[in-house]
Amino acid sequence: MADRSRVLAFVDDSGSALRALETAVELAGRRRVPAQAVFVEELDLVHAAGFPFATEIGVTTGAARHLDADRLSVRLRERADRLRAHLAATAARQAVTWEFDVARGRLPAEIHARAAAGDWMVVGRVGWSSARGVRLGGTARRLATAPPCPVLFVPAEPPAAGVAGVAVASGAADETLLPLAVALRLSADEPVVLLAGAAGAGDDGEAAMRWLAERGIPHRVSAAGAARGADLADRVARERARVLVLSAGHPALLHGEGAAGLVAAAQVPVMLVP
Repeated sequence: MADRSRVLAFVDDSGSALRALETAVELAGRRRVPAQAVFVEELDLVHAAGFPFATEIGVTTGAARHLDADRLSVRLRERADRLRAHLAATAARQAVTWEFDVARGRLPAEIHARAAAGDWMVVGRVGWSSARGVRLGGTARRLATAPPCPVLFVPAEPPAAGVAGVAVASGAADETLLPLAVALRLSADEPVVLLAGAAGAGDDGEAAMRWLAERGIPHRVSAAGAARGADLADRVARERARVLVLSAGHPALLHGEGAAGLVAAAQVPVMLVP
């Protein structure tokens, strides 16, 4: 059967979502699979606009105005057109096959309905709610709790200059995490950084080192433990890694704010794997 893997991005037109869209195209190019972006017109918002008393408040201005159904329809169409044009231009530069869909529904349901085996998903860490000081948006928070496929959470700003390496929060020869980490590298020279000891007693990195060595993948080991998600974020920062990959069931995510807290705290993209 043909490989139907894709890189999915659920987007609005916030800065974080635009970076997620660009990252999805980049990953699709490296994986040699299509990129698919989905703009969801929230059903509750569309229904609310039908009421004569519906009011919206500007995120940055605080100004209140009537939520008019016709004006909302035009605004949603304009947003979708901007996103489609941005996707087309980004994909053309990297010769990536792309698809853009507009769906009307509820975002969580659309996400879980569209994600399939073999897909990767890219989402912005926070959308327009960043204007209110929110570090992790509602969509990202839900996905961090229950990712339907490997999900890469990207901040609005790219990582700092000089970072390199794909950090993996496991020293085991994990047949899921390690291939993902290898696929996320930007070049054959970029190392995989094993955060050994992060997954519990006996997780010393030897098994993962053997797995990587057998495949000629450059790697190094960081052997300090990490009891909580915040500790993992700190370790990634100290290692100056470019991205972090870990299981959504990682023991360090069982404490505090869990996966959502890690995604919010990390200064680099985080991929959570179900």
